Amino acid sequence: MLSTNLSLIPPLRIIVTKECNGICAFCHNEGNTSNEKFISQDTINQCILAASELKLPRIALTGGEPTLHANIYNIINQIKTQLPYIELGITTTGINIERLIEMSGSEVDKIMFLFPL
Repeated sequence: MLSTNLSLIPPLRIIVTKECNGICAFCHNEGNTSNEKFISQDTINQCILAASELKLPRIALTGGEPTLHANIYNIINQIKTQLPYIELGITTTGINIERLIEMSGSEVDKIMFLFPL
């Protein structure tokens, strides 16, 4: 039987919004050709189902700036409720960091900062 080192599996990267508050040195919005400003609830549900079926260990919420999504806290809660084992990360410029920590508490396992130029 082949054993898998789960740390080698990259996170499922979910681009939750194209909205942005700066020009970062590295933008996670590259290659996003969707005309949608925000990810749909149906797409979020599909991502959660795929992560569950594939037994992925990590999800990373990116954008633009994920905290500019009107329902980001509901998305975070939904992911952690349906996939409590998942390591959930968010890539942010830090614009709403206090609110993110206040609203998500321990549901976000990892915060990655990208600093605007």
